[in-house]
Amino acid sequence: MLLIEVNEAKTRNVQRETENLQTRAARRATGREARASGAGARQ
Repeated sequence: MLLIEVNEAKTRNVQRETENLQTRAARRATGREARASGAGARQ
């Protein structure tokens, strides 16, 4: 019983890490597009 709960907790952690990585990658891509379109020229 305890082993199942531990496995479920690990699965949730992996899912959260995957979502974090995807979010970070999307943010990085968005930042690249903004710079490529000249958003940095305002400085």
